[in-house]
Amino acid sequence: MTEMMPKHEGGESPRLYRHTEVVSLQRHGDLGLVAQGSFDFARKIVSVPASLSEMVLCQRHYPIVFAGPDAPRPIIVLGLAENEGNLFVTEKGAWAQNLYVPAFLRRYPFVAVPNGPERLALAADMESDLIEQGGARPLFEDGKPSDMAHRAFDFCARLDADFSAAQEFAAALAEAGLLREEHATIKSSGAVRARLANFQIVDETLLDELSDDTFLEWRRRGWLAPIHAHLMSVSSWSELVHRQAALSADA
Repeated sequence: MTEMMPKHEGGESPRLYRHTEVVSLQRHGDLGLVAQGSFDFARKIVSVPASLSEMVLCQRHYPIVFAGPDAPRPIIVLGLAENEGNLFVTEKGAWAQNLYVPAFLRRYPFVAVPNGPERLALAADMESDLIEQGGARPLFEDGKPSDMAHRAFDFCARLDADFSAAQEFAAALAEAGLLREEHATIKSSGAVRARLANFQIVDETLLDELSDDTFLEWRRRGWLAPIHAHLMSVSSWSELVHRQAALSADA
């Protein structure tokens, strides 16, 4: 039985990125992505950061809470206990059918990293099973970054900005005093399956007391939809319970 908030990738264990290097022709000119990737790398990842724009997409299937070692940020919960892992990766390494895949996992093995003042570069986890010598989807073609590499960089750069927007959003909620500590007791067949703590949620009573000026400013910034997505995601805890019960029955 767990009595904690499952740790999320992004500074805490379990780590997803193990050996990240800036992609270069000299060092990685013969590397590429495998022909058919899988989500095996995410089996032990039980929660990930949410970008601001995807919160509305996630709320139907995953609980969204606020957590973090230093400052709160929106987190997508993918499992109830670290030792039981991600509930959305199938035995064959596919993601659960017809469910949205969090952007944090879709960008792997790539990530955008600082490369000088106000510049970013494409980096990749060189220990990832998704990268191999002579891969079907090369990083470079004719001595230049491939179209795939360009698309990966564009996606990572946009996502980096979206994660920053999510942190700014969460910081505003915290500064306004709208976040409160919460816990969840997960039951299955009448028995306590897990107790989760060390996370925060928006206090709806305090949200209703938000000043008109702040409300209008948050509406202008597009923050109302993510707030409501977070609040509606509470119903998705039952999705995790049902998935865990089904997996236990099949074991």
